[in-house]
Amino acid sequence: MDVVVTGDFAPIYRTASLIKIKNYKLIYNDVLPVLKSADLAISNLETPLTLSDTKIEKTGSVLKALPESVEAIKYGGISLVTLANNHIFDYGEVGLKDTIDVLEANQIAYVGAGDCNKKARKPYVFEKNNKKLSIFSIAENEWSTTLGNRYGANPLNEIENYYDIVTAKKTSDFVLVIVHGGLEYYHLPSPRIKKLFRFFIDVGADAVISHHTHYYSGYEIYKNKPIVYGLGNFIFDLPDEIGDWHKGIIAKIDFKGSNDISLELIPILQNDEKAGVRLANMEQAKLFMQEIERINSIIVDDIKLENEYLNQLHKLEKQYIAYIQPYSNKNLYRLRKLRLIPYDFWTKRKRLFLINIVRCEAHREALLRILEAKK
Repeated sequence: MDVVVTGDFAPIYRTASLIKIKNYKLIYNDVLPVLKSADLAISNLETPLTLSDTKIEKTGSVLKALPESVEAIKYGGISLVTLANNHIFDYGEVGLKDTIDVLEANQIAYVGAGDCNKKARKPYVFEKNNKKLSIFSIAENEWSTTLGNRYGANPLNEIENYYDIVTAKKTSDFVLVIVHGGLEYYHLPSPRIKKLFRFFIDVGADAVISHHTHYYSGYEIYKNKPIVYGLGNFIFDLPDEIGDWHKGIIAKIDFKGSNDISLELIPILQNDEKAGVRLANMEQAKLFMQEIERINSIIVDDIKLENEYLNQLHKLEKQYIAYIQPYSNKNLYRLRKLRLIPYDFWTKRKRLFLINIVRCEAHREALLRILEAKK
């Protein structure tokens, strides 16, 4: 049972222009045979397909694509899309419902979202040669996840995820968990992510694949089961992005037996000076794999992984502190940069107070519920 999984698919900008003129061939180029030859091709649909203009209130970018983008999905041989991601709810219930409606009308299966938490958690079951594969799509809790009887994406919730994997394993030969999460623009998993993905394998998953960070990462074979820590982008055109935004990998997994699951990584380039996605050439692929092996050498070493993560957090320190400063006015930010007002207002006692509220589950839960009630 050959399954290919891609990273983020956002049919916007040049991709949207190609879709309007139905030039799907230029979108996929020589990647098309990779998708078409698989028993099942899966891609992460990073945008709702809707004509709605009613955005939700959120931080970060807001994305959508035309409903006719579904034709490009069909052309690419993609028969299953994951919807558990941080953008699928950018246009609210209307946007997500429109997406589901257009997918269903075009016989494209989806997983990871629905009109309530119960349906969002439901796996997609694929059968081939008397073998059954259950596929889960899970997202970290940003702006899309649903906790109750409303439209939304399947949330990362270790307890619910545990029971869902264990239940699926009882009736399936294989379980694939696809997670949308991690630290953006970073090539490594955090130590938390590594522990979590290994936990999913421990409780019954046969493979775990991740996307969201827009940068490809490494992989490991844990208990004879593959874990891929980041696919990077698949088809995601943004004019101002440079560097590794335009690089990605496709994961090809062959589910043969319970202890016979093979992994192949296929390097790709996407939407750089050329529109669309294409296979890396031989020399480019060689450099890809050399870099992935370097990343793998860090992933396998818990101390190195921790140190790299701390180094990355050091680079992001000012950004994250700015998020929780008591001011948001641009002029005040300029004054802070000029050191005319303090970099932060925290006393030692205030810093300890914030650490405890964020670290302690009971305090964090209470704070989140209070802030959500005031939206």
